[in-house]
Parts: sequence; structure tokens; C-alpha cells
Amino acid sequence: YAPPRSRLAEAASILTQGGNEEVRAFFAKIGLKVGAVEEAAMRAANEPAHGTMTPGEKMKAYVVHGRAYRTLFARTFLRLIGYDGAYLDRTSPGFPSRALEEPAGEQQSARQ
Repeated sequence: YAPPRSRLAEAASILTQGGNEEVRAFFAKIGLKVGAVEEAAMRAANEPAHGTMTPGEKMKAYVVHGRAYRTLFARTFLRLIGYDGAYLDRTSPGFPSRALEEPAGEQQSARQ
């Protein structure tokens, strides 16, 4: 049995992608727009994930990125279970309610 060529090409492209490209492809596939704040959190996740966090000035950035990463996880989970309502953006002051398709940290259209 030989799978269709398109399936082979898709599998090969997945195997040649880096971790971030795979994640972005996943978000695109589920139709979840990722904003700049969430992108920054994904880029910054490597240090804490591997236990190389350093105390001091970077601690505030770790907290900010952690909130963004948790918010992105919540948005992803909500999308996967078919939820279509609002979520709490824990990256913005006051934790505004936003439509699920609106990325976290997008200041211009936040609803309280």
C-alpha cells in the first residue's frame, strides 16, 4: 500500500519544520490568530522550559510571558472544544474580555 503522494509530501514537510513552525502550522490549521504578545511568549519559552531562568531583571518578563503563554493555551483549548465566546485576556491590564478570534494583548479593541 502506498499512501497518496500529497500525504507523503505533507509528512516530509512536517518532519523538516522546526518546533515553532509546527506550532504556527497547528494554529493556522485550527484558525487561531496569534498576536505579537503571544508570539513573544512562545519565543521566550525556551529559557524557563529548560530551567535556565535567572533571577533579577528578567523575572518581570518571565511573569508577563507566562501570562501570555497561559492565555494562548486557554484560547487554543477553547478553540479545540468548539467554544465561540469571549475569553479573559490575562496579558492586558484589567483582564478584558475579548472575542476568541482576537489575539491577546491587542489594546485597540478590548472590551471591559
